[in-house]
Amino acid sequence: MTDHDIIELIEPVIRTLKIYHRYSVSGLEHIPKKGRGIIVVNHSLATYDICMLIHSIYIRTGRMPRPLVDRLFEKLPLINTLFTRLGCVPGRQCHAQNLLLEDQLILVAPGGMAEAIRPYTERYQIKWQDKRGFIRLAITSQTPIILAFCPSSDDLYKVYDTQITRWCYRNLRLPMMFVRGLGPTLFPRPVKLKHYISPPIMPPQVTHNDPEQVIDLFHEKVMEQAKSMMLSLPVNPNNPRGLKHY
Repeated sequence: MTDHDIIELIEPVIRTLKIYHRYSVSGLEHIPKKGRGIIVVNHSLATYDICMLIHSIYIRTGRMPRPLVDRLFEKLPLINTLFTRLGCVPGRQCHAQNLLLEDQLILVAPGGMAEAIRPYTERYQIKWQDKRGFIRLAITSQTPIILAFCPSSDDLYKVYDTQITRWCYRNLRLPMMFVRGLGPTLFPRPVKLKHYISPPIMPPQVTHNDPEQVIDLFHEKVMEQAKSMMLSLPVNPNNPRGLKHY
């Protein structure tokens, strides 16, 4: 299946969601029109905000980033087949390296499931403190990292903090959540969504015998920029709950 086939398959749904959420993107000029790149995004519970970003990148550049998805989905045949048809690949270093060798764009959400199911009291936070796989990949392949954040995607649902959620994730790695969307339903709230894209962050080269130190320092640099960017971006101005911007 070609990129065009994939876009044709999902475009009606994506365009409807874009209208519903009055979706827009700032910084698309930072996406390279050729060559490899690692697009790093925040992970909301809804997740489809990432699909809208991919669609916008494709429309602007003709390139479709390949999302790396949780390896849990490899154990779910129907979902795995669907994700494969949509151009997704399992989140393994070998798959990512092969795509970058082909000068493709890949898209990663380092926070993964833990970030997606975090409670509403932790909205607008990123959970990458112990995630270095994408950093190692960027350094070893000498690929720039491009941050792309949509803070208001955390306002689509209210995720409650429960012991059941924490236990299921800690022991079973399963997303067992209690959530609420529009009113008492699971329908997503009609909040305005906007992605903000950063200029590329070039990785350092390993020039001495301690590559782990280079990885740690670059991870710290990317984390600092990510936190600064996330905290400075506007969130949903129509948020009726008036919750603190963490």
